[in-house]
Amino acid sequence: MLTVAASAVVGGLATAIIGREPGPLLGSLVLIATLLAGTAVRPRAAYLIIPVPALCYLVAATTAGLYHDRAADTSLTALAASALQWAASGFWLMIVATGAAIVIAAVR
Repeated sequence: MLTVAASAVVGGLATAIIGREPGPLLGSLVLIATLLAGTAVRPRAAYLIIPVPALCYLVAATTAGLYHDRAADTSLTALAASALQWAASGFWLMIVATGAAIVIAAVR
């Protein structure tokens, strides 16, 4: 789990540094880390990886999005709408990462 969380932090920082909204860069790093973590963990504990990619992406995307779009914190409505958009930008990558975690857990 720490591998996926660390890659989400690195992806969030990289996204903030290049000045873009959260999306493919962050999602790709989380996907790669999920594949690595799924194969590195003990076979009986592989199921613990399943919820981690989406949760890590959500936290990192929100943090990077807040850094990128500082105007979003003007109201709670704007913040909520922006947070939904940041989370939705990596939706398909998180489906793939979660699916990969499920397949790895089932196979192992």
